[in-house]
Amino acid sequence: MREYLNADSRANEIRMTRSVCEGAICVLEGESDRKVYTGLFQDGVRAVCVGPLVAAVIQRLNSTATEGIFGIMDADFCHLEKDCPRTVNLFLTDYHDLEIGLIFSNAFCKVLGELGSEEKLRNAAGGGRTDALRKILLAATAPLGALRWLNKSKSYSLKFDGINFSTFVDKSRLHVDTEAMCRAVCQGCRKDTLIKQAVIEVRGILGKGHDQKQLCCGHDMVEVMGIALRKFWGTQEACEVSEERLARSLRLAYKMEDFARTQLHEALRKWEKDHPNYRLFPT
Repeated sequence: MREYLNADSRANEIRMTRSVCEGAICVLEGESDRKVYTGLFQDGVRAVCVGPLVAAVIQRLNSTATEGIFGIMDADFCHLEKDCPRTVNLFLTDYHDLEIGLIFSNAFCKVLGELGSEEKLRNAAGGGRTDALRKILLAATAPLGALRWLNKSKSYSLKFDGINFSTFVDKSRLHVDTEAMCRAVCQGCRKDTLIKQAVIEVRGILGKGHDQKQLCCGHDMVEVMGIALRKFWGTQEACEVSEERLARSLRLAYKMEDFARTQLHEALRKWEKDHPNYRLFPT
């Protein structure tokens, strides 16, 4: 994937696009976002991916009163930190990220129906509904979400890429060994002295009862969902339920009726109403 240019350069590119594009322009973080949102917007809405520069690019475009521009970015920990941007044309996902929204939609049910075992899913849910399965995923990924939050707030410089989830997630019940998880992340970054401290801090965060839909990372949840579908919830081969494949399946199963239930959709509808020259959604 190519390097993202700086915010000024990306803003200038979008201004040039504005001069030849009549429709609204949506500034997004990444390709997976583009695939979902362009499937929801009407034809004519242009999507531009700028990586982690969405807020900075929107700020620069607003400084020159560039019309018909809006941005969407993952909330990450903003809702928990109560530090959400107040820019009128910059919008956040309802939950931590887009993938959490996909899991808390009918797309999750559709994918489970295709890949899961009806009997195993029923047993795992304890006779309950699909929400019971979502709670299992949240519980399994909340410790890693807490560690990610600590990494951000305390600048630990931990690296989360390439984590082997099977070293700390029990594939039979999705129970998580918090110490093994901290060891897997901290040792990989040569931060051995942080392991004991991290375990205490992670457990402290979990004990505060934060909304797990804001704490957990959607990519982690999809990864653990894949582990569940190999044994606990199904009998799939690992290659069939990789994070990449499951994320794609969730995106394809996500429909406008799912998005219409979100606060993000409501906010975008208001923006659309306030900017009648730029239509976002099919009538």
